[in-house]
Amino acid sequence: ILQTAAINYTGELRATTTGGNIQVENPFNLTGNAFFSTGTATGDIIFNNSINGKQNLNLAAGNGSVFLRSTVGNNIPIGNLIIDSANNLTATNAITATSITHKNGTGSINLKDFNTTGGNVELTTVSNLVTGNINTTGGAIHLTSQQAAINSGDLFSKASIGGEIQVKANISISTGIIDSSGFIGNGGNVTLEPLNDIHVKYIITQGGNNGSGGNLHITTNRFFRATTRFYVNGTLTTRSPFVVTDSARCTNRHGGQR
Repeated sequence: ILQTAAINYTGELRATTTGGNIQVENPFNLTGNAFFSTGTATGDIIFNNSINGKQNLNLAAGNGSVFLRSTVGNNIPIGNLIIDSANNLTATNAITATSITHKNGTGSINLKDFNTTGGNVELTTVSNLVTGNINTTGGAIHLTSQQAAINSGDLFSKASIGGEIQVKANISISTGIIDSSGFIGNGGNVTLEPLNDIHVKYIITQGGNNGSGGNLHITTNRFFRATTRFYVNGTLTTRSPFVVTDSARCTNRHGGQR
């Protein structure tokens, strides 16, 4: 799709091929919901410039891959980003959207920072899953690597009511800070489940004055490591890497040591 200026349109936009690539070279403005599909073959969907606008973007690359090679939602956050199918999903810049859903990946996911405006982040793929920081402002964060590892930056679902954070991998999990705090109501539950090692900075699931802390579940056959102390209400924490409050439960099952 080639134009000499930014791409605008009226109503829905649908672009479909039967295995050929779809490549967008110019800035793309979502003035209506947009649907791009390369069918079930190996055609890629490639955006080489920025994407902005409040509408939804739906991508289906079949056995091909999706490449987002510029900013997404940096001027105007986009609506829901939905990847129905893709081998690899790669973004080289930050993304801001209402939500992101990609639960049928057959290759790897490699994203930079991702921010939602309260919506969920749902990412599932077969191979490695790599992200920068994710901040959902109360939306849930669900990350799954069915046969490999997950490596992420900070995972923040903290808001007036914290969102659930669930990270599951076949090999290992490495993240920064995990914070599902509720400022007013409940904190979100946190679940970490790899077969092998877990490495985090620290985990907070505490609730606000009108809520309770979220439950914390950690299950691994090998080592769990949390490496950073931090402040809660102006006080430096002790050795424990967890902060859960009120009726929250903390379950830590591992085959190595903390």
